[in-house]
Amino acid sequence: MAKYDALHNRVNEVRDTADSLRLSFDEIGELVGGLPPSAWEYRQWWENNDSSVQARAWMHAGWEVDQVNQTEGWVIFRRGSRPIEDDDDLDIGLPPPDG
Repeated sequence: MAKYDALHNRVNEVRDTADSLRLSFDEIGELVGGLPPSAWEYRQWWENNDSSVQARAWMHAGWEVDQVNQTEGWVIFRRGSRPIEDDDDLDIGLPPPDG
């Protein structure tokens, strides 16, 4: 299992029942075996950027980061319009080309 697969699965669980989902950094850390210090320090870590492993976890489940509070340690995901992709291993799988 890839590091961020559990996060992908968690946000995917509520895809059809919620428009937003708030998770604490601690909750996410428990899912993925700990968040790196950069998640607490840099807003860029939470960007909806398909080139980052962690962002692929939520984006490929159809979610986007809407708000992040690094001082209090929480993030709000909102349902996005991106289609769901099947990645066997989010840590090394690259998204398929568009088209």
